[in-house]
Amino acid sequence: MQYFHLNCNKENTENGLVMNRNDTVKTFSVTQTVVEMNRVKLFHHDLHTGQETVNSFLII
Repeated sequence: MQYFHLNCNKENTENGLVMNRNDTVKTFSVTQTVVEMNRVKLFHHDLHTGQETVNSFLII
């Protein structure tokens, strides 16, 4: 799902999923949460720095 949000209609910055409308409305990051059994994984992609972070949490 994260790949879809980062790449869908990529060339259309005005109306695509990752947008920049004259620096007034702008997408700064894409975050995805995946829940499997008793574990949660949080994927975060910072569009400004290009940094990707993955955190994993155990649900008790």
